[in-house]
Amino acid sequence: MQGTGPVRLNQATVYGYYTTDGGNLRLRLSCDEWDGLGLNAGQRVKIALPNAEPQDLLILSAARTPPFVWVEMRS
Repeated sequence: MQGTGPVRLNQATVYGYYTTDGGNLRLRLSCDEWDGLGLNAGQRVKIALPNAEPQDLLILSAARTPPFVWVEMRS
């Protein structure tokens, strides 16, 4: 599944591009949104993609390539 739209991360809603492959999720956010979330690699988050059930994922990495951050997550 892939797309763009509002993504719920813990208690915050951000707008991003996402793509999933099995238990992996890749999410692209703006640097400003990422910084505002205060998240880091190694943390577990509850994430809800548009039209999907919420799931708990582990943040594997967050690669900053301004103006975006690519966040890699796994269940």
